Amino acid sequence: MASVSLPPYLPAYVLGSGDSANLAREKDVLVSLDGGGDDECTPLLKRACLHINQSGDSGVRFAGASTSVAARQFTVQYSSTLYTRLHKAKAKFESAIPKKWPGVPVKETLAVSSDATAAQLAAVDAMHQAEEAAGTQSATQGDRKDDEVTEVETEQVVVIALVAKEMRLRPNAVDDAVGGGAGATKLLGAGKKFVHDEDGLFLDDDTGRLRVAEGDVLPASKLTNGVVVAVLCRARATAPDVVDVEDVMFLGDATPAAPPRPMMADDTKDAPTYVMLVSGLSLGQTNPAHIGLLLDFVAGSVGDAAAASRIARVIIAGNSVATSKDDETSANPDSDVANLAALDAFLARLAALLPVDLMVGAEDPAPYALPQAPVHACLLPAASAVPGLNRLGNPISLEVASDDDTSTPITILGHAGQCVDDAWRYLAEDDRLEVLASTLRWRHLAPTAPDTLVCHPNDGSDDVLGMEAAPHVLFAGNQPTFATREEAGTRLVCVPAFASTSSAVLVDMRTLEAHEVRFQSHYS
Repeated sequence: MASVSLPPYLPAYVLGSGDSANLAREKDVLVSLDGGGDDECTPLLKRACLHINQSGDSGVRFAGASTSVAARQFTVQYSSTLYTRLHKAKAKFESAIPKKWPGVPVKETLAVSSDATAAQLAAVDAMHQAEEAAGTQSATQGDRKDDEVTEVETEQVVVIALVAKEMRLRPNAVDDAVGGGAGATKLLGAGKKFVHDEDGLFLDDDTGRLRVAEGDVLPASKLTNGVVVAVLCRARATAPDVVDVEDVMFLGDATPAAPPRPMMADDTKDAPTYVMLVSGLSLGQTNPAHIGLLLDFVAGSVGDAAAASRIARVIIAGNSVATSKDDETSANPDSDVANLAALDAFLARLAALLPVDLMVGAEDPAPYALPQAPVHACLLPAASAVPGLNRLGNPISLEVASDDDTSTPITILGHAGQCVDDAWRYLAEDDRLEVLASTLRWRHLAPTAPDTLVCHPNDGSDDVLGMEAAPHVLFAGNQPTFATREEAGTRLVCVPAFASTSSAVLVDMRTLEAHEVRFQSHYS
């Protein structure tokens, strides 16, 4: 079985000031090591570049983003990110609400509580006036008690709002930092759920906040922060800021499902066209024999050569290189650079066989705020010289055209897994595939950003992590196990981490069916 060799790593075209034109041709933003942008980069990226500088190559700079600095906003508040999400969703909900709840008015949260308060006062005044006229008034008009308005029926309304959760188990970074702890590390760390039986649910918009009364229609255990919902509700007579939810609509209910799958020109059972999904290669940690089997399978040297010949492209969904888990000051930069060299050699061989789309993940040498920028070409000199390699960010959206190029293309939308991992912590649900399905119903890849998932703030112009339409294929990389199912015309795929499972996924573009391929002693 083949293993990945480690060629000399340091790229000649990034050493010294005389080669700055080569970097400029990449059209990527470069930030100097002593500049202000390194806090946003992963420790591996900083360690690798520091290692190159310590080798005596003082002209080296590292990539900070794939877009211009001017296009990335860091002076605006994150509230604009959330309210942009809300306003984008409102336009889609407003066309669907009259069909689902005809004749019911749409109101903002402040108007709901204000109208309920006015209805209470009017009902109590009318009651006291009637008692006074009958001579049976038992209290002054000013002595209004809660039990006197319990029978008042408030107006049935529709509210479009952001979900906010009150969570007992959610770490508070500010409180922990004041106490001397590492709150941000705990807050952003994965693996611990925040959900609790006593969690509360609120509806937020530009005008105010309403508390959702406990019920089965909109349970807190099935929602995350940042989801936009439209709810049919009534404010409580004795508590105008509390609503009883009678029905709910998500963006998936208000927008069309994925369009019908286009037919391929060779749409026959014995002629599939595959897209391979693989994630979590973690080169430097994964068994080299399994990596070699993956390469040999794609090349048709082992396994089903006919199936391998039908693979149209490979999508690598992040976390491609192993990183040190120690503090960056004590980690071994030589090991990290060697792992990058192994990835470079692997990608150069793979991209020579077929098109390869390289995404970035939380552990890769790239800025970690979503949406992530691609890995810079200077870190993968050999692979970047191969035309078949496409360095992409995270998340990605691709279109696979039909063979005759006349029908609607197949859309593939996916991310490296951070979005599902973070949403999983808010939900009682343990099934990662169900969490992925929830993001499809919510029509948002990362509803928990910017709360507990780092993302770039925006100026209110766009919601880059929202789903404008349902894709044909939606995948999440770096998951514990493989899982797949179809939901409303969309093929959902949890792509397992290769380092722990030694497996990849083949998605048939004819049928959108997906199956797992294992690379151990044999594939299945």
